[in-house]
Amino acid sequence: ESRQLVNRALLDEGTMPWTRDNSLASVAVMSIVCSCVEGRTQQPVQCDLPRVAGALPDQLPPDVTTALNALAANVTASTDGLTGAPSVYVAIVTPKGIVWSFGAGVKNKTQGPGHEKPTQKTLYRLGSVSKLFTALQVIAAAEQKRIRIDDPVATLLPELDIFNPWTGKGGSEGITMEQLISHTAGLPRSSPCPLGDAKLGCNITLAQALARLKNSSLIAPPESSPQYSNLGFSLAGHALAFSPSGKPWEQGMVSEILAPLNMTNTFTSYETIPPSAMEDFAVGYDWDGPAPQLPDGFESPAGSLYSCAEDLSKFLQFLFSAQRSVTGQQSPSTTQSTLLSPERIRWWLKPHVWNDDGASGWGRPWEILANYGPDSRTTLFTKDGGISGYLSEVGLIPELQVGYIAFQSSFGSGYNHVVEQLREVMAGPIADAIQSAGSEETPQLPPNVNDLVGDYLLLDLHVSGPKTYHVRVGDVNTTGRPMTGVLLLDGWSTPPPALFWQPNHPVPDTFSTVVLNDVAVSGPCSNYQQGAPGFVQFVRSDNGTVTGLSFPGLWYGTVARKI
Repeated sequence: ESRQLVNRALLDEGTMPWTRDNSLASVAVMSIVCSCVEGRTQQPVQCDLPRVAGALPDQLPPDVTTALNALAANVTASTDGLTGAPSVYVAIVTPKGIVWSFGAGVKNKTQGPGHEKPTQKTLYRLGSVSKLFTALQVIAAAEQKRIRIDDPVATLLPELDIFNPWTGKGGSEGITMEQLISHTAGLPRSSPCPLGDAKLGCNITLAQALARLKNSSLIAPPESSPQYSNLGFSLAGHALAFSPSGKPWEQGMVSEILAPLNMTNTFTSYETIPPSAMEDFAVGYDWDGPAPQLPDGFESPAGSLYSCAEDLSKFLQFLFSAQRSVTGQQSPSTTQSTLLSPERIRWWLKPHVWNDDGASGWGRPWEILANYGPDSRTTLFTKDGGISGYLSEVGLIPELQVGYIAFQSSFGSGYNHVVEQLREVMAGPIADAIQSAGSEETPQLPPNVNDLVGDYLLLDLHVSGPKTYHVRVGDVNTTGRPMTGVLLLDGWSTPPPALFWQPNHPVPDTFSTVVLNDVAVSGPCSNYQQGAPGFVQFVRSDNGTVTGLSFPGLWYGTVARKI
């Protein structure tokens, strides 16, 4: 296919029983080292853990304070004057919750009590940020084995019939649930909503939408190129109702997603917001006055949620919990949820498609910006939303466990400049502060570390001749920040990979690895191309003696024998 743009990101957690094709899912990945996904024209940099993350200090460093003060001034300026936005609110989130926020403008330009500035409890319409939660619904259903992520849509919606010009067939052949939530199903952007009455929104039923789609065509072959589609998310949300124990989208969203995340101030539509929550509501404005709060109807799964920064911070804390499980850190978050396993969250925070530019891509449905920030080594996972009267965005740097939230109660003005500045602060001074804090943390070593130290002999068909590795306790240095007391794997590469104990891993004596040296950390993954084992697992005999070490992600699980 000459138009093929899709480069599937390799899967990072070994076998994935929730997919139908385990032969693909069992491809192991050096994910903690570097998932550099090849692009058609360039290689985007996608290094998952090239830096050691600490925590953003409670006492913010001067450069962070200066950057945030400049951001606050920009937020204030964007709400000034006749052409300014009615209100703007931004927040920085870590595993501790909202650690910095700033709001300017007024929640309501006409009513006295509404003249207060927005706060972390102020409701805004999310628009397409809602898609993250519909995607989470689909992924959670797969985690619960109610569906498989690569199920054909026809399994749940056999009535879906849309013409495929590339095969000359109708139906929904080749379209899966995962493609619906990653914009790769080839569907048109918009749903077949009624035209002519703006007050109706997309006020049609699923049955009516399916009937209208029989006169529609795909605009790209499935899994060929990303095509942003509200229709795809609408179908995905409604399809879940036909899965085992499925519920209509609105009911399922509340009971299956919002309640487990303790997002008690998030609502599926304007009509479901109670009077008490309306007391802290940001009125959205179009150019000619207050924006109509249109019912989304069939398109609700694509953009109908209302929420606040406080609730969205709980969502980000939920995502951070997966990274903390990798590093062995205890999460201070009050958001505890068994909604997804840490492995599934980490899978969710992977690219699905890289664009031709090699610096941007799509997740499910994350909008990914690689090579970001002053050193061009940060990858931001973002999702924005824009709907009549509102703009919003959520973003995070997963490995640094920091994210942001932005709201505006109008469509336009200086919002783009505010969000761009917010991203730069995140990828610059805030990222630097978190990494600097990481230098003060000493990695944890297992109590039996002396059993692991020694020489190991590898003899494998994939390696030319015997290869000896030496495991030792030593020190490493990452961009001037020393770390003491880690295991080093001599003989693999220069400098040697550092081994980080994973005490929460289900397999005992498991370590993750990353090459830690100044060139690799500051450059675009150049020293990672030779690779390092994504995981190292030490092997013990029945009596507990260490007999070897295994590289489960390489060469079908090669084992080196201890000598």
